[in-house]
Amino acid sequence: MTRNGLSHLLFPRSPVVRIGVITGSTALYALLMVILPGLMGSCAEAAAAVVLVSAAGYLLGPAGGVLVPGLLFLLNTLLGSEPLLPPYMRPVLYGAGALLGGMVGCSTASARKLERARRELARSEERLRTILEHAPVMIQAFTADGRCLIWNRELARRNGRTRAEAERMTLDDILAEDYAGNPDQARRAYQLWREADGAFHELKPRTVAGDRPVRMWASYRLSDGTTISLGYDVSELKRAEARLRELVEEKQSLLEQARDRVRSSIQIVSSLLMFQARRFEDGLVRRALEESRSRLRAVAMVHEELGRSLTASGIDMDRHIRRIVAELSDLHGGRGRVEVQVEAPGVELGPEGALPVSLIVNELVSNSFEHAFSGQGGGRGEGGAAGRILVRLSEDPEEGQWTLEVSDNGPGPPADLDVERAGTLGMILVRSLAETDLRGSIRLDRTEGTRWIVRFP
Repeated sequence: MTRNGLSHLLFPRSPVVRIGVITGSTALYALLMVILPGLMGSCAEAAAAVVLVSAAGYLLGPAGGVLVPGLLFLLNTLLGSEPLLPPYMRPVLYGAGALLGGMVGCSTASARKLERARRELARSEERLRTILEHAPVMIQAFTADGRCLIWNRELARRNGRTRAEAERMTLDDILAEDYAGNPDQARRAYQLWREADGAFHELKPRTVAGDRPVRMWASYRLSDGTTISLGYDVSELKRAEARLRELVEEKQSLLEQARDRVRSSIQIVSSLLMFQARRFEDGLVRRALEESRSRLRAVAMVHEELGRSLTASGIDMDRHIRRIVAELSDLHGGRGRVEVQVEAPGVELGPEGALPVSLIVNELVSNSFEHAFSGQGGGRGEGGAAGRILVRLSEDPEEGQWTLEVSDNGPGPPADLDVERAGTLGMILVRSLAETDLRGSIRLDRTEGTRWIVRFP
């Protein structure tokens, strides 16, 4: 048996085990004293035994109730003392001594446990008090009747009121002083203290120095009615937020001014092109200038759409494309003769994608009006069907690709048209925008009418 195991056997910690050991030893000694009455000591020895056993129980616990009476019994046997008391009294004295010693030992052990628990509780309270006192957040606690229990160092530093001063005041006094001149905030603070919902709420008290900081407070109710509140100061964050808002508004204003100037410049150039076109009798020259005006108008519309967006990050392409095709329809006299459909629900593109897509749509839809529906058909499609132009913009999330389709049911371009080698300005512009600006590809499908397909990431 190990030393530790022997210690637990001789000096058990459980009071139940101790009482059991003492009761058993008392019965054993009583039996021995009845069987061997002649070996017991005198009355004085018996009285001394009671004292010794009690002292042993006090010092050693229940083990003293076993060992000390055993040693006394052995000494009496060896010395052969003459008994002065009747034999039936000796078991009572020895048993009483053993039982008394064990009980004293149990009581002493319990007292020691209580003392250890008290010391541990004191250490825990000291640790908790240190944490509360030095926490980097404001902490306060009030009893149900409004007496201050906790007012930590951070709160004293922020508020300007010491702990001693707070403890001499009630909650009503503190709220009246902190929210003087602002009864709405005072009522709100008191309501939050009463509700103690655990959520953070914004309050604006007044410090002793007269400042009006912005603070977030949350309160929690304990079972005894005490309310603990935690708070932190957000004044610096609010000031930074206000400054950031001012910067954003300033940048937005500058951006809007820049867009206005761009739109004005485009409008001036467009007007110059219009006046210049009127001076020429040559139809080809006038047509070239009108196409240039149309392209400028498409660019201007992108800037107008960006001006409507507060974030300048996305353009509603469905609405934007509808505006482009509506103006082209008016320009080419197609309204009422050619049906134009736009399918781009919920699609938004940033400026880097919206501008080239707008110019491509402008070129391809213009081509449809000029080549598919400008002949003798008078807006009729292939086979005499009503003329129709479809513009569809969609995204394939799995492939991470956008697809722009511009199709019409007209007779289609010449069979020998090669997209890669087309030398017209419009086709060169469309191919450059698709491959360079959008980093995509363009192809022509002649299966049913004319269908241009542009794919880009």
